[in-house]
Amino acid sequence: MHFKQIVSVLLLAIFLLSLSVFSAVHAGKGQASFEIAQPTVLE
Repeated sequence: MHFKQIVSVLLLAIFLLSLSVFSAVHAGKGQASFEIAQPTVLE
């Protein structure tokens, strides 16, 4: 039971870390595409 708790906590930490990295990369891509699309909208 204790070993399963450790494994579940490790999986949760890895999941949160990958989620934060994915959101950071996704936000960066979204910002870049927004900056690229902005001049076309202003024109």
